[in-house]
Amino acid sequence: MAAVASVSCCPACGAALRPDQLIWDLELRTLLAGGHVIRFTRREASIVDALWRTRRSGGIYGTERFAQMAWADDPDGGPDCTSTLHTILGRVRAKLEVGGLTVTYGNARPRQAYRIVACEGAKA
Repeated sequence: MAAVASVSCCPACGAALRPDQLIWDLELRTLLAGGHVIRFTRREASIVDALWRTRRSGGIYGTERFAQMAWADDPDGGPDCTSTLHTILGRVRAKLEVGGLTVTYGNARPRQAYRIVACEGAKA
């Protein structure tokens, strides 16, 4: 199954989608963004879900906290190293760009935070 597909209506209800509409479905591991259905692996979806749940509060503060949130459902606690998180995050960024989004790590008051944001020049 392709990681990205173009759509103009919601696959669940058939309603027309606005180009700027974002819909996250953890169970299906899909994000509707920029007129595209973006599919994620289980690990990628856990990262997107952690970011999605914190988007209104300004993001996830710190790599260690991000890893804890992303691997919260892992009975073993997930990988021990942050390089695994960053590797998967790179794949997530590449997929999100199709929908006009990316993940940033930068200034958010009062601290640095990971966030899903629209790519510069994108209308997602």
